Amino acid sequence: MHGLSNPKVITGISGIVLASILLLPDLHFSPLLPAIQVIDLLMPFLVFILYFNRKLLVWNAYFTLILGFGVLILVSLAINQLMHILNEYFEIYKFLKFLILIVFFSLCDFQLLLQQWIKPVFIVLVGVNFIHFFNLFDFNTIIENHYNGGLNITYFGIDTLGNPTGKRMLGFMANPNNNAILFSFFSLIFFPFKLEKDKLAWFSFALICLFMCQSRTSLIAVLAIVAVLFLLKLVHWNTKQIFQFSAILLGTYLIAWMFSSSFFKYPIYGNSMFNGVALESQSAMGRLEAWRFLGKMILEKPIFGHGPNKDFFYENRIYSENEYVLYAWRYGIVGLTGFILLFLIPFKKAWKSRKNYTSALLILVVVLLTVTALTNNPFTERTILVLFALILGVFYQNNPVNQKTTL
Repeated sequence: MHGLSNPKVITGISGIVLASILLLPDLHFSPLLPAIQVIDLLMPFLVFILYFNRKLLVWNAYFTLILGFGVLILVSLAINQLMHILNEYFEIYKFLKFLILIVFFSLCDFQLLLQQWIKPVFIVLVGVNFIHFFNLFDFNTIIENHYNGGLNITYFGIDTLGNPTGKRMLGFMANPNNNAILFSFFSLIFFPFKLEKDKLAWFSFALICLFMCQSRTSLIAVLAIVAVLFLLKLVHWNTKQIFQFSAILLGTYLIAWMFSSSFFKYPIYGNSMFNGVALESQSAMGRLEAWRFLGKMILEKPIFGHGPNKDFFYENRIYSENEYVLYAWRYGIVGLTGFILLFLIPFKKAWKSRKNYTSALLILVVVLLTVTALTNNPFTERTILVLFALILGVFYQNNPVNQKTTL
C-alpha cells in the first residue's frame, strides 16, 4: 500500500491514464447511457489514491470554483425541471472528474511522465495518424467502426460529390478540429522555449500533424500563441533565432500542405483562411445561423440558462461550435462567467511566475483553448479536458521539480 505514495508509481498510473484516453476507443455498455472512457472505470481507484495521499494535497480557490460549477449545474437543472433526466447529471460528473484528475496529476513527476509515457505515446499517435492518413491496411475501417469516424471517414479525401480533394487528418479523435487541438497540446509540451535541439524534432513532428489536420481555428490559435510568446516575453530570441523558428513554422506547414494536397494536386481546407473563402463557406454560414438561433434563446433565460439539456441539441441536430455560446445557453451569464474564470484564474496565477516552464506552458495552453473555443468546443471534448487537467495538475503541484525550471 505504501507504494501508492511513491511518485514513480503515481506517475506510472498517470501514464496509463493518458495512454488510455489517447489510444483506446470509448466503451459502449448500453444505448441508454453515454459512451465512457477506460479512465472512467479507473476513477474510484484514483480517488482512493488521493485519499491515501491526502496529507500531500493542498486545496485552493480554483478547486472550489470547479465544485461551484457542479452546484450551478444542479441549480440550472432544478430551474429548468430537468432533474429527472439521468444523462443531465453526467455534466456534473464531468466537472468532478476534471477536479479529481487535476489533483491526481499534481502528485506525478512530469519530467518522468514526459520521458516514459508522453513521448512513447506521441510516437504511437504519429504512426497511427500516418497509417490512417494513407489508409494503410484498410485502417480507416477501424476508426469508422470503433472510434466513431462517421461522416468524417466517409468523406475523407473526397468532397460530397465523390471527387478527390485535400485530406484532413482525423486520427483516433475522428475529428480534424479535435485532432488539431490534440497535436497542439503536444507541440506546446515539446515547445522549444530556448530552441533546444533535442526538442526541435518533437516540436516539428507535432506541428506537421497539427497542420495536416487542416483546422482553420487551430491555425489562428498558432498565430495567437506566437503573438503571446513575444508580447509576454516568454522567449528571448535574437534575429537569427526568430528566423530559425519562422523557418520551422513555414517548413512544417509546407510539408503538411504537400501531404494534404497529394503533392499539391488538390486544394486544401486550411488555405481557405488566407484567401477569404473561409468567411463565405457553408461551415461559417452554418455556425452563424446556429449562433443567432441560440443567441435568441439565451436572451429568454439569461441568468441560469436552459440547463445542460443535451437532448435539445440531439433532437434539433444543432452544434453550438462555440463554447462561449454553449455555456451562455446552458447556464446563462452566471455559467459563462464561471467558464471564463476556469481559464482566467490559472492564467492570472501563471502570469505572475511566467518565467517558469510550467507557468509558460499553462499560459500557452490557455491561449490555445480560449481561441479554439471560438469555433469549436475543446473543453467539452473529453480527451482534451484530460490533457488540460494534466497541465493544470502540473502547474498546481506543491513543491514541483518543474516549477524550478526557468525559461
